[in-house]
Amino acid sequence: MPLSSIFRLVGYIGLIVAAAPWGALAQSENTADLSSTDERFRGLVRPSHQVQLNAPLDGLIGSIRVEEGQSVKAGDILAKMDDSIQKVALAAAKLRAADDSEIRRQKLLLAEADIQLERMIGLEKSGAAQEWEVRRTRLQRDATAAALEAAEAQKRIAEENVKLEESRLERYELIAPFDGTVVRIDTEAGATLSNRDPMMTMFAFDPLEAVMFLPVDLYGKLEVGADYHFEAEAPVNRDLVGKLKTIEAVVDSASRTFRCVFTIKNPDMKLPAGFTIRFLWPQPAK
Repeated sequence: MPLSSIFRLVGYIGLIVAAAPWGALAQSENTADLSSTDERFRGLVRPSHQVQLNAPLDGLIGSIRVEEGQSVKAGDILAKMDDSIQKVALAAAKLRAADDSEIRRQKLLLAEADIQLERMIGLEKSGAAQEWEVRRTRLQRDATAAALEAAEAQKRIAEENVKLEESRLERYELIAPFDGTVVRIDTEAGATLSNRDPMMTMFAFDPLEAVMFLPVDLYGKLEVGADYHFEAEAPVNRDLVGKLKTIEAVVDSASRTFRCVFTIKNPDMKLPAGFTIRFLWPQPAK
């Protein structure tokens, strides 16, 4: 082979070798372009609140006041344990708090003790009583006054005990912790439960929440409180708008993602929980 041909062949090989890294780099840059087709842009929609409610205390269920699928407000009574014994305890506490007979008795005794003391002071002045007799009468009067104070304190204690028994009675009620929907009832009236046994489950469907682990390339490009567009998969199959609630300030080094939570309004309750959405990137023009 002529020497010129050999030089020409070596030149071609050099060009190919030199071009290879640049081609690989260009391919790498294309792969790095963010696209919503990336699986990291997919997330699951869940209720914004979900809780399993156990029996408030050990005992017999008196009544269930809601049905599965019923919407409730925070503070609504969902169920009540049998509180008949506690109601008797409360009634007894109210009777004790209303009883002021001991106070009235001690007031009468104090009035009599004041009369006796005044009489004894007069006798001392006339020389018919000794000084020690006046002191003894005064001590008896002071003891009666102390007994009256003790009776008044007992009445205040009885009144506070009424509040205690009322708070105990409230513990027999199962209260809704937030606005939401009763999705499942696990028991019925008449059943005996412990405070570890589940009674019902509540979800909040308005708003819904979408939890996503987005690529680290988007970190710092999203704003908490801003609205973002999503594409909902079956069974919703339409575009949705969600507000960015939180950005977790920790990046997962293995997946190179960070956690975000979005809220999606659902006032008519037409959106179910559990469907998948895809974060659109780039976002549609406003």
